[in-house]
Amino acid sequence: MVRGGGKASLMLTVYTAIVGGRDRLRPPVVRRPDVHYVAFMDGQASVEGWDIRQAETRFGDPVVDAKAHKVWPHVYLDAALTLWVDGTHLPTEAFVDAVPSLLATGDIALFAHPWRDCLYAEGAVCRDALLDIPERIQLQLADYAALGFPLHQGLYAGGVILRRDSHANRQLSRLWWQQIRRYSKRDQISLPFALRRLKVSPVVIPGHVYRSRWFDYQPH
Repeated sequence: MVRGGGKASLMLTVYTAIVGGRDRLRPPVVRRPDVHYVAFMDGQASVEGWDIRQAETRFGDPVVDAKAHKVWPHVYLDAALTLWVDGTHLPTEAFVDAVPSLLATGDIALFAHPWRDCLYAEGAVCRDALLDIPERIQLQLADYAALGFPLHQGLYAGGVILRRDSHANRQLSRLWWQQIRRYSKRDQISLPFALRRLKVSPVVIPGHVYRSRWFDYQPH
């Protein structure tokens, strides 16, 4: 993997990855010098307001290629403060202004999942909907149960991740990626496991990930 690159006190890098053409990159809502936008892509031409960079391609699966950027901000970006967004989300001025307070008590902030609070329930939904190979998901859930991971320990919406580059977050990236590559690429299943294993308590962003004044949301 290769390394890539805002009030002056903020210097936030908003980034996304669109591989395989699932989403359309939209111009940013917020234009200010302390916010930089980076999009890792495999085909789309330039979009005003975005620094377009070549997306990862080594994994042979567009979902996993895009996910590498999501999981490893410190590998692909030279930035102390990052905001991962799915192609469906763009931050508003209100969110950018809230960033310092959101990270006042932690190095990572996420929305709670809007419908579930348990990785086992998430895994069952993904398995039954054939969102990944069912046997891989079932093995993952069985292994987590054998390790004593409890029910209803929280679930997070992976479409928005605010992070400060820190040792703890780099450890989280490593363990999260190991789980994604070993088991299911549905990363919302493995994130609670990785967080709990490393004793990381994320800040919960207030509100609903799909209905918030903090993000301009357009579905796939």
